Amino acid sequence: LGTGTVRGFAVTLTIGILASMFTALIVTRIFMEILVDRKPERIFKRLGGGEVQA
Repeated sequence: LGTGTVRGFAVTLTIGILASMFTALIVTRIFMEILVDRKPERIFKRLGGGEVQA
């Protein structure tokens, strides 16, 4: 279905598109959860932080 160069480009393009879609979905989900929660304790815990001190 094409020469090695064309096939290599197609594989690279496919990997890039899939990685971009996966990243966009994950980042969007995290931002939406943060916006919906609006609770600093949960946000810091999800981002790997500890307890929030008042």
